[in-house]
Order: sequence, then structure tokens, then C-alpha cells
Amino acid sequence: MKVIYMEQIEHRKAWHEHMFCAQCGGYKYEVVEIKEPAVEDPWYVRCPNCKHESTPAPDRATAIERWKREC
Repeated sequence: MKVIYMEQIEHRKAWHEHMFCAQCGGYKYEVVEIKEPAVEDPWYVRCPNCKHESTPAPDRATAIERWKREC
């Protein structure tokens, strides 16, 4: 069975070096919330260049904090 995810994506630009991608060094990032299907941790941050993703989180603030820690 195929699972289709509905996501809400917020495109952002990093103004501080601690928000740059840890993998490719890109300054753009996306804050993503999975709307459907319901998942336990629907928030994560990803790099639009290399598709590197943070660990999923229960809320937006935690997802951004995890992205900062990876850098």
C-alpha cells in the first residue's frame, strides 16, 4: 500500500552560521510539518540542497533546536 504524506513547508534563509546545513553548508533550510497521516513527531527541518533532515520532533521549536545542535 502506498502512503502519501501531506506536508506544510516553510522556506527560510539562515542569518546565523549555526543554522547552516551540517552536511553541505547551505544557508537555506525548510521547516516541515507533516499534516497527514498523523505521526508521533510531525516536525523536522531539512536542507533543500542536499535533502539532509533533522531528527523528527513533536513541535516546531524542538525541531529547530535539533537542527542547530547538528551544525
